[in-house]
Amino acid sequence: MEQPVPEDQQEDSGPPQPPMIAPLSPPEGCLRITEDGGVLKHIITEGSGDAPMLHARCLVHFIGRCLPSGDVFLNSKEDSQAAEPYLVVAGRDTSQRATGLNLAVATMRAGERAAVYITDPAYGYGDKGSFSFPSVPPACQLLYEVDMVTWEPPAEAVDRRTMLYEERLEAAERRRKEGNVLFAAGKHTEALAKYAMALSYCDEDFMLQLQGPHLDKAEEVTNPVYLNMAAAQLKLGDHAAAAHNATQVLVRDPKHIKALFRRGKARAGMGRTVEALEDLGAAAALDPDDREIQRELLALKRLQREEQKATSALFKGSLGPAPKPKPGGGISDMYSLQQEQSAAAGGAAEPQAAAAARHAQGSRHGSSSRGGGLLQPLFALIAMLLGWLQRLLGMLRRPTQVQAARR
Repeated sequence: MEQPVPEDQQEDSGPPQPPMIAPLSPPEGCLRITEDGGVLKHIITEGSGDAPMLHARCLVHFIGRCLPSGDVFLNSKEDSQAAEPYLVVAGRDTSQRATGLNLAVATMRAGERAAVYITDPAYGYGDKGSFSFPSVPPACQLLYEVDMVTWEPPAEAVDRRTMLYEERLEAAERRRKEGNVLFAAGKHTEALAKYAMALSYCDEDFMLQLQGPHLDKAEEVTNPVYLNMAAAQLKLGDHAAAAHNATQVLVRDPKHIKALFRRGKARAGMGRTVEALEDLGAAAALDPDDREIQRELLALKRLQREEQKATSALFKGSLGPAPKPKPGGGISDMYSLQQEQSAAAGGAAEPQAAAAARHAQGSRHGSSSRGGGLLQPLFALIAMLLGWLQRLLGMLRRPTQVQAARR
């Protein structure tokens, strides 16, 4: 008969493990919490009521396990003497670690029990593991067995200076999403107000205090706000403001395709065609398969060609060909040609042009022995310019004469 082993000689197997309520591997039919499948959820018991709003304060109990071993690294019911539930912020992704649990809780309702699988360690404790929980090794997949107790809406401090880093980013993100709803409904002015409010939580003083990953995360929040503001301002025809907000993104990321595209459209609306072509050309080079960019670029190039043709035709029609001297070659012959063209255009010769011509003619006859012939090209140029000026004045007078005749 086997003798019992004395209690002080028994092998220490660690604290008792809580019973498993979910398989260690994700079962079929799990909900994809993230698009890449890095966070999955399997509902064990359905809850009731509504899912928490973004950044709501959720009270949950959970057991955290390492995979594939199933070893427990945290049990909220045993972590404190009062067995109080943990506070989890629904949808918070501004923290550096364990964002997968926050994202999954955002989809749960009160009373719901679910298994949350973190298949991508980036949503858990990353490649370095956990300092707080040494039993979590680097690049470890996780399993959370979660019970949603209750939730309440997010609380915001009146004085933003007292808000934590995460709270400010979350408040900005909520305002941005509220603005997106208004934008989708065609309420662009109201959407702009929400976007401006979002940026007020991440003002210049706040951003200057950040660096490294904290600054990167803050820019992930503010860049979409600037781009959404530019989109709303394009809808409202405020092209200068749209170009300014798109530039705020390009200062941080010069190759941001959407920012290049929207600034290009804004500059085109301002008539800055050359700069608009530069922006749209850069966006097209970065994403040659984007049909909207290609369509906008081709339309702008077509518009530029039409503008060039119209400008060329305007100058040709207004100034006409340069007057040519008659075979005689004198300044008086040049001026006679100008008079003929003026008569055909319905205009009268300007006194200044006549005086210049007479003076030039007198100078030619009176000073030929003193090198007066060298001044003839200059006088011819003056007469030609005066002739063009006369024709332009005649064109300006015509609409007035026509209106007077109608009256």
